Amino acid sequence: MAHQVQVENTLPNGVVSVNLPNRLAYPAGSVVTLTDEEFARLAPDIFTNGYLIDLGEIGVAGGAAGLQSAVQFSASTAGSSVLATGTLTAGSVTYKQPQVGPAEKKVIVNLVGASSTGFTITFPVAFTSTPMLQTSAVLSGTWAASTTTLTLSSTIATQTGWVIVQGW
Repeated sequence: MAHQVQVENTLPNGVVSVNLPNRLAYPAGSVVTLTDEEFARLAPDIFTNGYLIDLGEIGVAGGAAGLQSAVQFSASTAGSSVLATGTLTAGSVTYKQPQVGPAEKKVIVNLVGASSTGFTITFPVAFTSTPMLQTSAVLSGTWAASTTTLTLSSTIATQTGWVIVQGW
């Protein structure tokens, strides 16, 4: 098993890179895979002080990659991350792809007080066929899913709810 971490897009106090236990320095926005041992050596405050984002555990199960990635972007980070592009003017959007096997893939998106003029999330692992898209009844906006992306192509204001993209 291993863990993926992302160096924050904007590091505090003018820092330009983060040194990790593998003895390498990584610039802002980098995504790094660490062994469990390297991850365990990280000081907890490296996450709370705005240097790293824990993208979750990755591993191998049944011969297929068991990617567990969680990425959050918010108005305070200018609405972008490694896997998302667009404009988020308030709130936050967090998404995971907890299932990436050949028989089933799933992406779960949570919006909390999100206001946006539109954004696109690129899936870490693409679907083979166009997936099903389900949103909470309280969410408005024009949503579309393809094999590689989830797109909100309209403006939303202060919305909280879930989007699930599922297929193979």
